[in-house]
Amino acid sequence: MIFLPLLMTAAGPPPALGAIERMTPEAAGDLVLAGRDHGPIATVARQAATGMDPPGVVELDLVERTVTELGGCIRRRWTATFRYKVGAPAETAVLSDARAATEVALPVGESCPSGQYAGVAPGTGTDAALGALRDLTRIRQFGDDVHATCTDETTSGLCAGPQAMRDALARIEPWAVSVRGDEIKLWLGTPGQVVTDIRYTSCQPMMVAIKRFIPPPF
Repeated sequence: MIFLPLLMTAAGPPPALGAIERMTPEAAGDLVLAGRDHGPIATVARQAATGMDPPGVVELDLVERTVTELGGCIRRRWTATFRYKVGAPAETAVLSDARAATEVALPVGESCPSGQYAGVAPGTGTDAALGALRDLTRIRQFGDDVHATCTDETTSGLCAGPQAMRDALARIEPWAVSVRGDEIKLWLGTPGQVVTDIRYTSCQPMMVAIKRFIPPPF
């Protein structure tokens, strides 16, 4: 597909969003991400509208095929921004920008999961992020070596005791992980909804602070 940028230059403006969405994921990725270093795209999906999106903007998620490295599952998610004239159909939007983020998950048996992955914060290595997910597996078990402080700004009952915390953490998955020096932070739940924040340090990984809260609108 190295000829795509030449074709786009010769043909004039890039294809509209509607045309891109009718392509196979791999072909759409080659076109949208032309000139960028990227892997094969496995899925393409328009981001759901939130009601707070700026007018004339549509964002498309292009997710690369997952690779197995460092004992974990790693992939990149590209967010492509398309803009169109307000009042025109969204399908007429043209590409404005694209940015990439790394996501990780632990394998399930010998396979990589197909569900939610955790986004890796800028400056956090994939090996450190996978290590944090392995720590989370042990924390979720709430064995005798886990010592937790708990704060709940909702009425979920999260902090009622070790069993309540164990049950609650078993039902939600991490969607973001950050490692800064020896401080590790994981956010669990669904992005944009109630957040369950877990923090600890690499020197004391079983001494954790758990906090559940409702995030601000922005």
